[in-house]
Amino acid sequence: MNSPDLKQTVHFLVAVDGSEPSLAALRWVAQTASAGLRVQCTVLAVQHPVMAGEVSALAAASVTIEARAHEAAGILAQASAVLRQAGLPHATQTRVDDPANAVIEQAQALGCDAIVIGRRGHGVLRSALLGSVSAEVVRSASVPVIVVGAVAAVPDTPQSPLRILVALDGSDCALRAADFAALLLSNADSRGQLHLLHVDSTQTLAETIFGQRERVLAHWSAKHAQEALAGPRSHFERQGISFTKHAVSSDDPGQAILQTARDLDCTVVVMGTRGLGPVAGMLLGSVAQHVLAKAALAVALVR
Repeated sequence: MNSPDLKQTVHFLVAVDGSEPSLAALRWVAQTASAGLRVQCTVLAVQHPVMAGEVSALAAASVTIEARAHEAAGILAQASAVLRQAGLPHATQTRVDDPANAVIEQAQALGCDAIVIGRRGHGVLRSALLGSVSAEVVRSASVPVIVVGAVAAVPDTPQSPLRILVALDGSDCALRAADFAALLLSNADSRGQLHLLHVDSTQTLAETIFGQRERVLAHWSAKHAQEALAGPRSHFERQGISFTKHAVSSDDPGQAILQTARDLDCTVVVMGTRGLGPVAGMLLGSVAQHVLAKAALAVALVR
């Protein structure tokens, strides 16, 4: 690990709307901090601009705006209670804007390292897997987006170490995913663990043409696993970050990623989106969507 004096903090922007999924995102941040990650947290509540149809003789614009402000204050108070329970310092902000634009622009303005959102939220984070807001955040944000599933209440005792699984396919976006994992590990305590995973398909063109399935598959898989892991491995070695390599064969890369994460009791899966490498299409959107849909842990998507 890097020496303690080089560590800073990882700045998360957590977008909240008062829903249980957005509270789960806050709890994940709190648990990650208790697991040894040095965290700075900004909580953002976004209110839609007042539309013409919301204003009438019976509901003046000022009344609507005041109601929106009161709602935002309540959402932020609820969020602050979660973070105070965990002893995590934080800042709160509110904006009136298009939700996706507000989240992305605020993260950029604050120089945040990542955006954290809850899965299948309502309101500003409506349908974090498939909804237009979250899809736009994942597609357009210049920083990683961490999508969080259900997380239990913050416990009083310290959590297990930060355990990160990075899914790699040799593509540029997978290398950027490795960079984000390095950022997390370099700012975590010495208990942190890093696992690098490469998944090869069990169906190969070489296998079909040449036969001798086991021999061809073993050679093909080993070759591409080495290629996919080479760049990140050198990167982590230069930073003095220890890691464990894993290579598996599966016709279902998403399921293989999730099973490996479960087996290793990981805290977060980090993966690139729309990656194309030695295994063409391994980390395309469909795989990322499968991981998001099935994951019981947080998934960090790096564009």
